[in-house]
Amino acid sequence: MSIGVGVSRSESAQIEVLRALCITMMMWVHVSPGISNPSFVNTGDHAWIGAALGDFLGRSSVSVLGFVSGYLIWTGAIRLPFDKFFSRQIRTIFLPMVIWGQIFILLLLAKSALTGEAPNQLQAVSPTPLGILDQIVGLTGPTANLSLFFLRDLLASSLILWLLRPAVARWPLAVLCAVLVWGMFLPTAPVVFRPMILLFFVGGAVMARLGGQIDAISRPAVALPLAAMAYLVYLLLPHLLLPEVGSAAEAMATIKRVSVSFLMLAVSRSIVRHCHPAWMVRYGKYMFLCYLAHMPMIGLLWAVWSHLVGTPQDASYLAFYLLAPIACVSLGLAAGRLMDGLPADLQCLLRGKALGVARGPAVQTGAGA
Repeated sequence: MSIGVGVSRSESAQIEVLRALCITMMMWVHVSPGISNPSFVNTGDHAWIGAALGDFLGRSSVSVLGFVSGYLIWTGAIRLPFDKFFSRQIRTIFLPMVIWGQIFILLLLAKSALTGEAPNQLQAVSPTPLGILDQIVGLTGPTANLSLFFLRDLLASSLILWLLRPAVARWPLAVLCAVLVWGMFLPTAPVVFRPMILLFFVGGAVMARLGGQIDAISRPAVALPLAAMAYLVYLLLPHLLLPEVGSAAEAMATIKRVSVSFLMLAVSRSIVRHCHPAWMVRYGKYMFLCYLAHMPMIGLLWAVWSHLVGTPQDASYLAFYLLAPIACVSLGLAAGRLMDGLPADLQCLLRGKALGVARGPAVQTGAGA
């Protein structure tokens, strides 16, 4: 039975564009002081800005990247023996996550030493090896750098998919339904803390197993009606489900992310077909580094902005909120170009792959990495 369907050149270009769009939008969730804290963009008359960029597009982009990652894993690395598959995932996802998790914590401690204030992200840390490990790798709880928690669940999802490989090959839709039921009605932690990541990850693999291709489902004639239908269901769902049903909120969130996923697929395909964004394709390989480093970069930018310009409640914060992700991507791309000259092993530690021309072939990663 076929395991993979292959990825065409045009599809590969679309995935690079999709990766660039989604990672940039995910940053709007993490712009200091955070989308969950009161600010000019999520209170009062301007609350729609944070809701649209941070909650709707930003958080939904996590699911899009999970879907594409599952698709890419099934069309490639799923064929590897487990030892090689595991070492590949450790090299391309886990080690960079650990490095940047430690960098983030060191910056928090440096800030604490300078200001005398205990960092909020570390206040509840248990002073035990397990407590410290959780802050870096999210073994039994959230990481200090919450953006890296996505990578932790992405890694777990990839290992689960490999273990489910025979079942997905034989009963793809049944496996997808089982994962949906697990995430909706049963606890998934500490295996996977955000079951929606696993659901979309397996969904991408199932589509590949059934012979579907991202290029095909991204056609506006296909993707846009499906996005509209999913969003209509999202609007109607509160009237169809009883408020006391515990899975209602999870169902609504899932449908919303399905809608945004189809929308993003259509947008990325249109960009590739009509805008010829060669620069986005060329720099897409650096987007994982941008994602790994964006929380420390946003923290440093915010320290300067809050000292020189204003607070989160000021109207000027709108400029910071909108531009911080763009600045992080620009800095990340510049750092990525400079990093190309580093030794291959150091490149792999910092961004999961070696890209320097003289350093050998690049180590391939999934869309989320």
